[in-house]
Amino acid sequence: MEAFLDRVAREIQAEATPLHRVGIVLPSRRAERALRHAFQKQVSHPVLSPAIWPIEAVMQDLAERQPARAMDQLLVLFAAHEEVFESRSQPLEEFLRWAPTVLRDFGEMDRHGVDAEAVYREMREIEALQQWGLEQPTELMERRLELWKQLPGLYRRYHERLDAKGWSTPGGVFQRASPSPDGPPEAALRAWMHRGEIDQLYFVGFNALTPSERALFVSAHRHVGARAFWDADAHYMLNPQHEAGDALRHHRDHLPEGLTADLREPPAWLSTSNAEFTVLRANRAVGIAKTLGEVLGRLRKDHPLLEGTGVVLADEGLLIPTLQALPEGLEEANVTMGMPLTSTAAFAGLDALFQLHEARELSQGSYPYRLLQATCIHPVCQAMYTGSRDLQQVAERLRRSKRSHWSVADVSEEFGEGGELWGTYPDTSGFLQDLEGALSHYVDGLRSAWEAEPARLCLNALHSLRVWMPHAALSFGTLRRLFRQFAQESPVNFYGEPFEGLQMLGLLETRNLDFDTLILAPMNEGVLPKGRNEASFLPHDVRRAYGMPLPQDREAIMAYHVYRLVQRAKRVFFLVNGESDGMGKGEASRFIAQMEVELPRYPGIRWEDLGMQQTMDPQRLQRPWKMDKSPDVLNRLRHQLQERGLSPSSMGTFLRDPAEFYLRFVLGVYEEEAVDERMAANIRGSILHHVHETLFKDYQATGNWRVDLIPSALEAGIQEFHPGRRHSGPFVIEQQVLLKMAEDWAQAEGQRIASGEGRDLPWHIHLVEENIETTLTIGDLSVRMKGKADRIEAWQHGWAVVDLKSGSFQPSELKVKSLEELLDPKKGKALQLFTYAWLLSTHQAGGPFRAGIAAMRKPRGPVAWLTYQGDAWIRAETLAEFEQCVLHPLVAQILDPSQPFAAPDFLGEEEEN
Repeated sequence: MEAFLDRVAREIQAEATPLHRVGIVLPSRRAERALRHAFQKQVSHPVLSPAIWPIEAVMQDLAERQPARAMDQLLVLFAAHEEVFESRSQPLEEFLRWAPTVLRDFGEMDRHGVDAEAVYREMREIEALQQWGLEQPTELMERRLELWKQLPGLYRRYHERLDAKGWSTPGGVFQRASPSPDGPPEAALRAWMHRGEIDQLYFVGFNALTPSERALFVSAHRHVGARAFWDADAHYMLNPQHEAGDALRHHRDHLPEGLTADLREPPAWLSTSNAEFTVLRANRAVGIAKTLGEVLGRLRKDHPLLEGTGVVLADEGLLIPTLQALPEGLEEANVTMGMPLTSTAAFAGLDALFQLHEARELSQGSYPYRLLQATCIHPVCQAMYTGSRDLQQVAERLRRSKRSHWSVADVSEEFGEGGELWGTYPDTSGFLQDLEGALSHYVDGLRSAWEAEPARLCLNALHSLRVWMPHAALSFGTLRRLFRQFAQESPVNFYGEPFEGLQMLGLLETRNLDFDTLILAPMNEGVLPKGRNEASFLPHDVRRAYGMPLPQDREAIMAYHVYRLVQRAKRVFFLVNGESDGMGKGEASRFIAQMEVELPRYPGIRWEDLGMQQTMDPQRLQRPWKMDKSPDVLNRLRHQLQERGLSPSSMGTFLRDPAEFYLRFVLGVYEEEAVDERMAANIRGSILHHVHETLFKDYQATGNWRVDLIPSALEAGIQEFHPGRRHSGPFVIEQQVLLKMAEDWAQAEGQRIASGEGRDLPWHIHLVEENIETTLTIGDLSVRMKGKADRIEAWQHGWAVVDLKSGSFQPSELKVKSLEELLDPKKGKALQLFTYAWLLSTHQAGGPFRAGIAAMRKPRGPVAWLTYQGDAWIRAETLAEFEQCVLHPLVAQILDPSQPFAAPDFLGEEEEN
């Protein structure tokens, strides 16, 4: 099939007008070089090229006005807002919350030639009607009505300030160049064509037109004989219900016939093509990227250079994973879409420092550990640190401290001289100046373009922000948002050859381009087409009444781009992200469902939905982990049993997961203890145990139960197990929850002590938070058995071991019918209590014994006692039987060389949910 731009070049070449006297207007800059390349293929000798412009450049020439950058528009709007609102103007922090939405509405009204005064007058009347009949409007209602009254003045002052600087909004440039409905006058058009030395004008490859663009088309056709080329297919043009053809059908019916010849009898590319459509699914960005790379690898077998292949990424966040997943040996890949600066390592490092100071500002002087850690380990932050200390070692010291927050003084001491960027600043301007200087020094030392270009763009963004900085003080949070907005205007551009090898581009950059093979990713609802969640202060009815675009209009434009893109392709791959984010984005795009119904009826179309396919290599599959008990392992195991000792928790770990037992007990390898700003469950338990120990030891010494010791005991526990915490935010709530739990438990326990409820009187405290040890002799091996009992009480007729639990448990876990049940991993708590009773029996002859759990979550509930065959009292003979039937076999199993240490799955066990 002939590509669209090839047809355009061929037909224009066949005209009588010399090519160098031809002017061509395109909807995007990306197609310019492609069209020049198409002309190059049409001529056999050197000729002068036609003049080719994107529509924006034409409008700027006609208007003699440049559009302001998005950031400049925001800053001009802020200045206008201060003038219009005067004493009621808001600080920049508040302004930034609503200004982008107002700017978007202003821009749309400008682009579509809407009378802003009329729109805001209508909005003011709507707001007044909503408040009509209310006896007393609320303050919020009055402020909202006042806003609608002020917005017309803000709109006028905003444009006056732009005009004074020689700027306009992008839509304002279009209206100035081609005011609707008449467009530019003949004299202006001919003067512009004379300056460009052109005799014939063409508009190529447009779809939906703004009023200014439509007026330009009509005026240019009427006054200078301009013509238009449209790229359409009968499949969607001739179907009045098909959204992809909405705009083109409107042009066919309302534009002059001389402009719409292509639309009268559109070609039938889709119905006559021989094309394969394949739908693939993968999970997340990495899965999509790897699947895309695998598809490209297969395509290279037939086309090693991947000529005529286009990868269209609807989500810019896929660019980096896709570049990393390209098949090895690929020599040519032209990336047109540009990489967002906000996704680079340079920006991430600077943003981490901004976050650090924003958090310090919000917490009134303390740094969160997680942000300190992030800056210590980030390569860009490390490069900007000029001190003599190793930041990796600083990060390790921060981790070992277990402190969730650090004071400014402590941070300064840790980083020392050269750590000024981690220090405190009286205002944000000083920080910005130091950060710019440090980044400039870092950029000077870079040699890799991959690292240097993003860092240079970040430096430019910092410089622009510092130059603009108002005299009024800004918070670090505001500074961070402004820096992000400056950075968003500076994508990292790639350089490549647009006519050789693989082409990677965004959907809008595909306008007018054709590919033999296409890969579109991700084809998900909410991505392509985008969700209807663009912020606007203008409701649907007002937008429709004034001819402003609606969500369905944007979706129709996206539908056209997708259908136009595939109408000449021979192979099309749609990649769908199959993982939902909870908001429906795991759903395939409606365009896929629509094409699956429409296209297979054509004889040359083959449609295949492969679902989620992953090639599995049995040799690379991870096998279940296991460790055989070699003589060296057994020797170390025996040594550990004799010297380190075996505790109830270790036995439970062995029964639950032998592999974890090997790592912890034999090798001494533990998971790295995380430092969290929030209290983990085990930290809360340790703090409550400390309170329990303090109160009972005091009671043991004095005979008085003192609830008033709880605040100091709680504070001491927090200092020991969760140091460096903040005195605001979630921690205050957590501290109050702990205080409430401790007080409720202490009051209930005090009542039980006073009444003797649940105890065999008389009684007294024997041990509190004490280790109990004994030796278990099995053949020639002496095993050190140990355990830490929370509380041991001496009753009149026996002994009671009480284990304190701050978490939850089921009473059924403490009911044992036979001793063999204790070897079941699900009976870990019962095994623990039985072992405590056995350990105590080796020190206190006689008995009987009982062991139970006191739940702090249910402070008024009784102790849940371990029962054996329905009896809560455990006799000495039962404990002797426990030693022979449980402890001996368990140690023998641990030392059995025929049973490897293996993960539960390898042993055929199912993990508990």
